[in-house]
Amino acid sequence: MIRTEEILTLSARLSGIFWKLCNTLADAPEISSQEYNASNLHAETLKQFGFTIEKPFADSETAFRATYGQGRLNFAFLVEYDALEGIGHGCGHNLSGAMTSLAAVLLSFLSSSLPPFRITVFGTPSEEKGNFKAHLVTEGHFSETNLALMSHATSGKSRAHFRSLAMSTRDFSFVEGKKKPIWGQIKGPNPLGAMGDLITTLEKLQEHGPLANGVILKCGKDPLETLSETTARFAFCSTKKIKIDDFLEELYQAAYQIAEKRNLIFVHKITERDIWEFFPNKPAEDALFEVMTSLQMDPEKFPPGEFDGASDVGNVSQVCPTVHPLISISGGKIKRHTPEFAAATKTKEARSALVKGAAALALLVVRFLSDEALQRKIKEHFTKERKL
Repeated sequence: MIRTEEILTLSARLSGIFWKLCNTLADAPEISSQEYNASNLHAETLKQFGFTIEKPFADSETAFRATYGQGRLNFAFLVEYDALEGIGHGCGHNLSGAMTSLAAVLLSFLSSSLPPFRITVFGTPSEEKGNFKAHLVTEGHFSETNLALMSHATSGKSRAHFRSLAMSTRDFSFVEGKKKPIWGQIKGPNPLGAMGDLITTLEKLQEHGPLANGVILKCGKDPLETLSETTARFAFCSTKKIKIDDFLEELYQAAYQIAEKRNLIFVHKITERDIWEFFPNKPAEDALFEVMTSLQMDPEKFPPGEFDGASDVGNVSQVCPTVHPLISISGGKIKRHTPEFAAATKTKEARSALVKGAAALALLVVRFLSDEALQRKIKEHFTKERKL
C-alpha cells in the first residue's frame, strides 16, 4: 500500500527540477503557438525520467507526446505552457504545466508497486488562443484513455470540482453582390448597414440565447468610401454547446434574410475550434476532493451555477473521464490574466502548491488503480451520464 506521506515526500524531493522549469518559463513567456522553448523544456525533462518523446506531435511544432509504461489502463496528463501576450504567465500555465508534468513523473516512480498501466503526457500548446486540445480530441488521441488529468493555478480556495462553459467563435461577413452600392443609399447593398441589422437581430435573439460579444474586423477606412464588405467576429458562450449550435442556426437564417433584402452575399466561417462545456465526473471529482483533503489542501466545493470561463479541457471531458482541479497559490484573491497573478506563480506559496498539487493528481491515480469499485463508478458515471 502506497501511503499519502510517501507520495508527498517524493513530490517534495523531485519538485526542485520542476520549480526551476516553472520559473524559467515565467522569465521567458511564450504566447500561443510559439512555445518552442517551453515545449522543449517539458519534453527534455520528461525524457530524463525515462519517458519516450514524440515531438513534433499532432501537426504542431510546439506539441509533444511523452509515454511511459505498459498496461491496459491508460492515464493522460495534459500539460499547458502558453502565456498571454503583454502579460506573461498571468494564467499560471508555467506553474500548472510543471505541476502536471511532476505528477506524471511521480506516478512513474510508483509504477513498480502498482498494477501495470500506461502514462501518456500530452504537451498541449495554444490554450489561450487556438484550443489545441480540441484538435487532439478530433484526431482521436483519447480513445484509449481511462482518466485524463490536469491542474490549473488559482487563488483563494483550491477546488477539486470544475465547471466551464462552451464557446464558439464565428466570423460573419456581408459582401456586395452584382449590384454595386451607391453613395447615399440607405436601403441598398450596404454591408455596414446589414451588419447593423444583424447586431439588432442578435440583441433580440440574445434574450433567450447565449452570451455574445463581438468586434468589427473589416470595414472602410474613409467615411466617404462605399463599402464592398463588412466582417465582424462574435464569440458565443453558454452552459451547453448544443444551445450555441441551435442559436447559431437561428442567427444564420436571420443573416441570410438580411443579405437577401439588401442584395448582398452573407458568408460565415469558424475562426477557432469550438470549445465544449466541461462534463464533470462526480465519482472522480469526489475521490479527488478526499485526496486533496488528506493532503491538507482545504478544498472547497464548486459553487452551484458558477463557471470558470471556457477551456478546451471541456472537449477532453466529453470523450473520457476527466479531472481539472484548481490549485490555490495564494490565500488572498488575485485576478487571473494579470501581471499580479503571473508574479504570484513565483512565490513560496506557489512552490508549496506545486508539491501538493502534483501529489494530489498522482495519489488519485493510485487510488484508481487500487480500487476496482472506484474504477467502475467512474466508468459507469461517464457512460450513463453522457447519454442523458
